Amino acid sequence: MINPMVLALLYSGPDQILPMLSIVGAVIGFLLMWWRRLMTLARRAWNNAFRKSPPLAKKPADIAANRAPADDQQPQEREA
Repeated sequence: MINPMVLALLYSGPDQILPMLSIVGAVIGFLLMWWRRLMTLARRAWNNAFRKSPPLAKKPADIAANRAPADDQQPQEREA
């Protein structure tokens, strides 16, 4: 059997519940106002944390073949 004193301490009337509901409402309102920005920030953090690294070149010749010509060098024209 539950002690009647414990039951008296567990009673919560409107004077205890209304301030708690006011805090919950303020938190929900804040989240609703800033939800899109919070999700954008969370998505960016997730993507930055788990970003895939670019594949590594296997040979130095692969790097030279993919390099763009410098400004002073003219690209070689191919004959058809």
